[in-house]
Amino acid sequence: MRPPVFELVRQGLSSAVLGMPASSVKNAKNGLFPNNQNGRDAASFISEMGLMDGNVGEEGATHQVTTQGFQWLREQGAPVINDFLRHLEQWKDQDRALVSKVKENIARLDQLTVALKAILGDPMDGSREIELVISVENEILAVLTAAIQKQSVSENGSCDIELPVLYREVEEKLGRKLTSGTFQDVIRKLHFAGKILLHPWTGTLYSIPEPAMALLVGHEVTYYASSAPG
Repeated sequence: MRPPVFELVRQGLSSAVLGMPASSVKNAKNGLFPNNQNGRDAASFISEMGLMDGNVGEEGATHQVTTQGFQWLREQGAPVINDFLRHLEQWKDQDRALVSKVKENIARLDQLTVALKAILGDPMDGSREIELVISVENEILAVLTAAIQKQSVSENGSCDIELPVLYREVEEKLGRKLTSGTFQDVIRKLHFAGKILLHPWTGTLYSIPEPAMALLVGHEVTYYASSAPG
């Protein structure tokens, strides 16, 4: 089998296993494969070897990998695993970007709600919420600034603070209960304003001590904060 045909067979079977539609395969005009000689040869090979049920050269056909097809994929080893991992990372990136955008929009909606309460609702309620946000902002910046000062007198010190630790310190300084949602909204606001820096968790996701306090920013799961330079 020619290398281009071999690659098409592997990619076609992998796509079918992952439930990807034919339209996701580049230049697919007749089922899972491009409408050229290599595509026709790949479709013929799969049909002759019984690697899929149905007519793999027919557009819109259902492509179900057979037992022989799974066995063929197992025999290919690393390239098939790499195909799956590549798709997994692509989907994870798409999900992370979507979640990050949703969280950003929620933060903006929360700020809009506070502003509307102050303008249209009970002025006292809106004012109290605004005062709380400002207080939380000030305490976060104060704690992170203090961490930089401690670092300057300690050779092994670090100015990066875990978000759960920062949350509890701010709550203690405020002398009142602070919801994690309010804390995270303020953290996100300060980050986007360039007043603080958020740093990623570098270990495995399942090893995060307090995952509920982690923040997804862009494609990164952040778990540490520090004061922005300048």
